Amino acid sequence: MGPLKEIDASLHDLMEIIHFTESVSTKIHGLLDEAQIYRTIREESAKSEEYIMSILLLTEDRTRLKIAETALPLKRVRAAEKATGILLREFTIDLEKDTSYKRVVKGGETIHVRIHDVVSELLPRPIAYVLSTMFDYKKKFSILTPLERHGEVIGILAIASPVLANYFIPSVKSLAQHISAALELSDEYKERKLMEEALRKSEEKFRGIAERSFDALYEIDLEGATLYASPAIERITGYTPEEVQGASIFDYVPESQRARILSLMEDVLKGELRGGQEVDLVRKDGSLATVEINYSFVFKEGKPVGFQGVLRDISERKKTQEELQKYRLHLENLVEERTVALTAANQALEKEILERKAIEESLAAEKEQLAVTLRSIGDGVITTDTDGIVVLINKVAESLTGWTQEEAVGKPLQSVFRIVNEKTRLSVENPVDKVMRRGVVVGLGNDTLLIARDGTERVIADSGSPIRDKNSTIVGVVLVFRDITEKQKMEEDISRTQKLEALGNLAGGIAHDFNNVLTAILSNANLAKMYTDDEKVVEKLVTIEKASLQAKNLTQQLLTFSRGGSPIKKVTSMKELIMDSARFALRGSNVRCECDIADDLWSADVDEGQISQVINNIVMNADEAMPEGGIIRITAENAYVGKDVLPLGGGRYVKISIADKGVGIARNYLSKIFDPYFTTKQKGSGLGLSTCYSIIKRHDGYIDVESEIGVGTTFAVYIPGSQEEREEKRKRTELLKGEGKVLVMDDEEVIRDAATEVLQYLGYVVATAKDGEEAFDMYREAYEKGECFDVVIMDLTVPGGMGGKEAVVRLKEINPSVKVIVSSGYSTDPVMADHKEHGFCGVVTKPYSVEDLSSALRKVME
Repeated sequence: MGPLKEIDASLHDLMEIIHFTESVSTKIHGLLDEAQIYRTIREESAKSEEYIMSILLLTEDRTRLKIAETALPLKRVRAAEKATGILLREFTIDLEKDTSYKRVVKGGETIHVRIHDVVSELLPRPIAYVLSTMFDYKKKFSILTPLERHGEVIGILAIASPVLANYFIPSVKSLAQHISAALELSDEYKERKLMEEALRKSEEKFRGIAERSFDALYEIDLEGATLYASPAIERITGYTPEEVQGASIFDYVPESQRARILSLMEDVLKGELRGGQEVDLVRKDGSLATVEINYSFVFKEGKPVGFQGVLRDISERKKTQEELQKYRLHLENLVEERTVALTAANQALEKEILERKAIEESLAAEKEQLAVTLRSIGDGVITTDTDGIVVLINKVAESLTGWTQEEAVGKPLQSVFRIVNEKTRLSVENPVDKVMRRGVVVGLGNDTLLIARDGTERVIADSGSPIRDKNSTIVGVVLVFRDITEKQKMEEDISRTQKLEALGNLAGGIAHDFNNVLTAILSNANLAKMYTDDEKVVEKLVTIEKASLQAKNLTQQLLTFSRGGSPIKKVTSMKELIMDSARFALRGSNVRCECDIADDLWSADVDEGQISQVINNIVMNADEAMPEGGIIRITAENAYVGKDVLPLGGGRYVKISIADKGVGIARNYLSKIFDPYFTTKQKGSGLGLSTCYSIIKRHDGYIDVESEIGVGTTFAVYIPGSQEEREEKRKRTELLKGEGKVLVMDDEEVIRDAATEVLQYLGYVVATAKDGEEAFDMYREAYEKGECFDVVIMDLTVPGGMGGKEAVVRLKEINPSVKVIVSSGYSTDPVMADHKEHGFCGVVTKPYSVEDLSSALRKVME
């Protein structure tokens, strides 16, 4: 572009920004509602194809900026939010971290900056790069100027465009001043409306603002007599406010325009006009001032009694526009004269270079197209000659092989593109040989492993294709390949997840059925112990009970593995739980456990089965870390934790430490050991520690690990301590017996029989049902006869029939006060963890002992 065209373009851009800023100023001129001012600014900016205007306001503490208004298209806003993960309405700018905005707000500067530089300072480099690439911010600029209100900086006016230059700053500053004036006027207008009882004070503030305003405020009656004019009237007309007080507005209007002014006033009265009109006023020195005038009604007792509005002196703007037009015409004449002179010389030169330029452009376009294609393609590309010597390698191929274009060209393909079979590790046939032999597109097959220059291995999918000349003769080979390592890993993860899900479902079913069997065993053992005084028999029965409870912990682990679930908590003695779990985990091992547990250790509100599983998993990991044997040290103590010490709420915690002197964990693995499926063992599932983490988190606790290779590993577990002390298990003579009618619903006959005998022993009258339908019918019949059951115990799930969850809803339709206890072997079911939300009064988990059942009944009946 020649110098004159550049001048013409710059002049055009300058006129455009002047037109744009004056247009926005005109639209907000006279607006007295703050929301309407901002809305008008946004709407006017949205109409522009060149400029995007935004308003950023300071937060209350004046340390940050928040975007209040922006003309960015909603589609672009949503795209930016999706790409960065940052919501525009929540994004704030820290003035202490951003120098550009700090210069404007605190230094009062008006600056011209490249948007890419601002974004790079505000956001992390990857996010800034994404935004700059999406919206081409490296080629766009912004002018930032302070936005004031009542003499104080309240924010920033930002105008962005690819064509902004430093000499646009006066126009942007002028717009900011007009916005400030409009906001200040809106403040005063609102104050006047809200505080009529303080008219004097309001009027003083109004006049103060008017004195600082660039525009003149006026008020006239319906006849045109001036009731008020702000001090700015003197700057515009030369007359003081006192001189125009009481005078007719027509005295200051040229005679040729008086009829038009009268017509405008009549249009306002009819509701047909709202200002924005240009008129001339006669100054005191006889010259004419061109002003933009806006009207609004003054009401008294609901009737219009006059007009009020704003006068803006646009004489300089009109003069500037006229001068610019003259300058433009002058430049056009100069360009036209120079063009005539240059045309003749250019014609000869253009004719001379036309053919050469066409050839060069054609070659350049073809070369650029090829380069763009190779840069843009997401696959690696290598081309060779017919002998397998590398001719070209693109950026993706450079990254995957570790060879640059300069290093690879001229080398045999096998030196750069080293591929082996992933399973056999044997070399794969040279793809160039295969293509040359077959003469068609060929694939390398599955399980191909690319070994990069630095030894990095990647699974790839690729193909080779012959390159033919215009005579269809093969002159080379092109290889196209891509890294599918992550894709293959994802497919393996999905397959493993599906297998684990199937195994989990099987484990859940086994645990449920096993819990039913354990319930019958434990209940009958309890009863048998009560029916005999033979100490040896009692001893054997106690052994059966303990074995059943240990088996219960096993089924709990199966259920937790099956589907996780919320814990069913109760106040528990942590000392017994820790020691029993550790001993259980080390049975048959050559590793010994040493426990140091405080005698006054607090109880905790926990799910015994889940916490037992945590200790089991950690202790078994410690056992495996010491294959030659050793000692695991377990300590448990009371701990008061401050709010800022660990990621926990402050308070009482039971701290459990489990330390071994095993092989240790590598430092780079410590951050991953709680991730699902992460394992360093050949046969490990990678679920043990992730399950521990999940359980402790559901107990509002915390788990941490310290480890050193060759020294050992220590796990620390924090569990909230209970404010209540655990109620010691009652002896046989202290069973909570009772009286009343109990309805038991369970699909297993052995459970119904065992529960019947236990309840009868405790003093209750018992009836049984095999599913929810039968239980509902029995309860309804008894209720209608006035022989209602005092408590109903229901199994949660009944295969092929109505379970407790559905039945309790129907029972409450008959009797809203019905007392129902839920019982299930699926202890991880959400209903068991939050039974009251589902209409149950109590819960008893299978397998349960006589003490568990009697305690649950007593709590419900009390």
